[in-house]
Amino acid sequence: MVATESYPQQSFESWQAVWENEWLIGDFVWTAMDHLGESALGWTAATLPGKGMLETCLGTSPWPWHISYAGDLDICGFKKPQSFYRNVLWDVSPLEMVVSGPAPAGTSEQISAWGWPDEEVSWTWPSISEGAQVTVKVYSKAHDEVELFVNGARVGRAMRGGGGSIAFVNGSWFRGIERLTATFVVPYSPGNLTAVGHVRATGRTDVRTLLTTGMPAALRLAADRTTICASRNDLAYVTVYVVDSAGRHVNFDFEGDGELYRVGNGDPRDLGSFQQPRRTTHRGRVLAVLRPKANAAGGTLTLRAAATGLAAASVTLQTKACPLHIKTRDGSPIVDEQLCLLFGLKCTD
Repeated sequence: MVATESYPQQSFESWQAVWENEWLIGDFVWTAMDHLGESALGWTAATLPGKGMLETCLGTSPWPWHISYAGDLDICGFKKPQSFYRNVLWDVSPLEMVVSGPAPAGTSEQISAWGWPDEEVSWTWPSISEGAQVTVKVYSKAHDEVELFVNGARVGRAMRGGGGSIAFVNGSWFRGIERLTATFVVPYSPGNLTAVGHVRATGRTDVRTLLTTGMPAALRLAADRTTICASRNDLAYVTVYVVDSAGRHVNFDFEGDGELYRVGNGDPRDLGSFQQPRRTTHRGRVLAVLRPKANAAGGTLTLRAAATGLAAASVTLQTKACPLHIKTRDGSPIVDEQLCLLFGLKCTD
């Protein structure tokens, strides 16, 4: 038996069933990645008391949402907070940490069944006054104790088996780790936020640190690889990074043996075109997709990015001929002419 369409907020319970029942082989998450349509399926909003999500949203309504926003990854493939939780749940990472700011006065956060709390893996909150209370969640599976530090000062402790009780011990808040989560409410202070997890039996220590960023000064481009196939069926993904919480317009210039195929940012409310050479950053990032021409001789693809007030940046990729090789079970290569025709690829021995 296998589970399907489990909800993000029930991740722990869904996977606990897998742990406890040998006949349950796994769990399909709905969804792995955001998609166009099913708009606002994973919606989160601050609402007034007694009002539902669709009745009042303090100026935010379902439109212009046009993306589901229910995935562990956004539409550009960037990880969202629930993905970091599942990293710990599935033993991909030993320790992760997310932060959420205070809800507007008189409101409470409401989350759809497919949604997740409005959190970020960030300690840069320019819209929040210093000293304002923020919520920090530390995800831990193997640790007996988790400590939280703000600018080197310990502001909280959590211990496994502590349940939900809260106490003030030796100048620090002390509480239990529930559902692999230690939750702290601390005053915001720019600088660094550090979580430290301790495993008593082995003495192992794991650390996660988030830093408050300074003023943006430049763009940085990171391509998923340096060489791609000279084929219309291959794509290169270039992430443009800028530390700018307010959002900044990034303009692209492309030249070479291909095209700037698409641009995006993962924001479910940004109605900007996927096909124009410009996009606004969302949480400091924009994604550009490059597509080469079909050119057996190979060539280059160069992408330049610029934004007002920031130093521009560029990246150049090489393209090369990539014949399609298919191997039999014994490892000998063969070329399937029908498959080549189907995908429009140049197939050679």
